[in-house]
Amino acid sequence: MKVKEIIEFEEKNHTFDKSIELRQFVLWNKGISLYYVDNDSALAIKILKEALSLNSSISKIVHNYSEREFEILNTLAVIYSEINENERSIDYFFEAKNKVRRKHFKDEKILIRIDYNMAKVLTRLNRYKESINICKEGIEKCILNSSMYLYGELTYQIGHNFELSGYCNKAKKYYEESLSIFKLKQDDNFKEYIEKRIEQLFITK
Repeated sequence: MKVKEIIEFEEKNHTFDKSIELRQFVLWNKGISLYYVDNDSALAIKILKEALSLNSSISKIVHNYSEREFEILNTLAVIYSEINENERSIDYFFEAKNKVRRKHFKDEKILIRIDYNMAKVLTRLNRYKESINICKEGIEKCILNSSMYLYGELTYQIGHNFELSGYCNKAKKYYEESLSIFKLKQDDNFKEYIEKRIEQLFITK
């Protein structure tokens, strides 16, 4: 069954209007489908904001987001970044980061994903030092949780920031660290890309 068909089926489910968790999950996936399948960013954003508002009957000052709501925040921020509304994207990432301080997570991958996506947007905004710091926060979470999830990508992003800042030697150091991680994970696609980046680094500077 296609994603859109599943969403339509769940929206007709008799429990849809009774369960906030189900409604949020369905609307979240509907927003993702509208953006990535139908290329309708405006409607996708509207649906995602609707999903996020379902639990806002209490003031946002005291409302602690669920893990699903952090996923929705991350999705909103990513979509805004992909339609080049980077400042608005950062606002959503900062909202997520601020709320995170009050929340204990069962799935730490959500936090690592937020750090990585936020770091990429900061790089696009030429805020390289901030991006590096966010990457390091993500790497600390990886180490704390003994996780390889996005470890290589975060390390690569630090190198990318250093390269854009003109620090070729530092960039090379982090590129090589990320390369060793991707070799360990047997990720040949990213491995080959980084090898080319290292090869071109001193030619292009």
